[in-house]
Amino acid sequence: IFLVNCNSALIKIFNKIETIEQEQEVCGSYNPNWQILPSTLSNNRNYYLNSLPNNGCEKFINFKEFEKNEIIALIDRGNCTFFEKALFAQQAGAVAVIIVNYDNSIFSPGGNETEYNQINIPVLMVSESNGNLLRNLSKTNDINNISLGLYAPEWPKIDPNMAITLAIAIFLITIASFWSRYNEEQKLNKYKKDSNDNENDDDEDETEANVFIDKKTAIMLVIGACIAILVLYFLYSYLVYAMLVVFCFGSWSAIISIFYPLISCLPYKFLRKSFNIPLLGKMTIGLLILSILAVIPPLIWFLNRHEEYMWILQDILGMFIILIILKTLRISSLKVGCIMLSLFLIYDVFFVFITPFFTSNGESIMEQIATGGKAENTINEQLPLAILLPRIINPFKVCGQPFSLLGYGDIALPGTLIVYCAIFDYHKKTSCGSKLYFLTSLIGYICGFICACIALVVSEMAQPALLYLVPTNILSIIIVSLLNKQFYLIWNGLESQNSDIDNLEIANKVNDSNVDENYFELQTIESSSNNDNDNDNENNNFNKFENQQDDTIDIVSFHSEDDFSNFEHKKTS
Repeated sequence: IFLVNCNSALIKIFNKIETIEQEQEVCGSYNPNWQILPSTLSNNRNYYLNSLPNNGCEKFINFKEFEKNEIIALIDRGNCTFFEKALFAQQAGAVAVIIVNYDNSIFSPGGNETEYNQINIPVLMVSESNGNLLRNLSKTNDINNISLGLYAPEWPKIDPNMAITLAIAIFLITIASFWSRYNEEQKLNKYKKDSNDNENDDDEDETEANVFIDKKTAIMLVIGACIAILVLYFLYSYLVYAMLVVFCFGSWSAIISIFYPLISCLPYKFLRKSFNIPLLGKMTIGLLILSILAVIPPLIWFLNRHEEYMWILQDILGMFIILIILKTLRISSLKVGCIMLSLFLIYDVFFVFITPFFTSNGESIMEQIATGGKAENTINEQLPLAILLPRIINPFKVCGQPFSLLGYGDIALPGTLIVYCAIFDYHKKTSCGSKLYFLTSLIGYICGFICACIALVVSEMAQPALLYLVPTNILSIIIVSLLNKQFYLIWNGLESQNSDIDNLEIANKVNDSNVDENYFELQTIESSSNNDNDNDNENNNFNKFENQQDDTIDIVSFHSEDDFSNFEHKKTS
């Protein structure tokens, strides 16, 4: 999570025509390592402008007016380093250097520590269009009629859009949690019914399929993320368009997954008529219509992604993708969630805090990928991998609209653990309510987000949000589960070796006054290959526990070793 401030500067143009003075502001980018600009125009003096005919890569000759007047040198970019341009201008007596880029993009002119120590004048960059404006003014007017004021207003440390970003994250996680809990309830109810209608079940299974994450899968996800971000960093110019296509396809698929259940509920029978399509298989008319309509939003975004307000559509499509990820991905236990989130925490910290020591410009790989790749990239493309919200307080309106960013992973990864807690609440209701662990983990997420924002304000640099979200999220769950004596149960959960099997909780009662029925819970995970055995007699559950080795995995959760001993004694008797 970080706020995109940029090292922006404002150039105030004072154009005196006869007795009328006209004012105009243009945007520039500057590097404070050369020389810091004043924060207000009142603390600044106005300087005259002189457009040089060369690119400033050699010593200035016959520019004695630089010594007589306080003049800003306007120089074209290219043929030598920013340091050389600034050094020659400084030696000639210029009070500042404005470098004109060869396109309409701008960035902070950089150098190294040794070069910074030799320059004591501000170095700015303006776009080609603004550079042409300044050059034309300097050529068509007397030097005494054009003056410039340079200043860089301070960004506010706190922006209200932080609260809006948090509200969006909470909204998405809450919707996904209740959606997953509803699906779990429907799935269990389906198994409890003696129904022979298999055709409709097949369709439902396709739309409600889940992917379970175990320990090996969690490790592979982190390794894959590391490889992906490194490949993007070095090959950004080549892979950025492929990532844009992936985003469009993912948002198209997410729209279908979200809205197809709604279309299926419409009272129009023709929408449920099915037919076969070569290579695609069976499809209903409603699904076909939705698939065609779902292409429109991603296509509009792709064709107009550089427009000023297209961030709204990008955020909506991104929220659809996050919802489907949270609904589809499932962790089987708190233990798996801790492993996955801890590994991603290390990944996040490394690519935000450690990689600046290895990059040539001293910026983190994570921040460069999120904001458009390396500075030397000539393409103007940004990966759609974060929720974008424009900063509400913006002192640089002429420079465009800066944004705050919250990565999709900062919502989806902790969100998988919160969804797990919501499903666990459904299976194991407590005396404190049926949403205890869901609310606990959600409060932990909110606390972590607030800590990340505080760190962002204090340090004034990008923060790995998982560094704060993961500890508060996990610790809140562990503390509450220990207080409720359910840590062992939520820690181990319903672990399965097969991601295609469904979870079915069977309540087992033991008619023995010496054994409390709350001491243990027998949870049976049945695969689709289970033999047809319709004997629902509760007394056969122990026989199933002993005999079903291949097709059934049974997990018994206990609160203590004494509980296990009591259960073993009862099972034997």
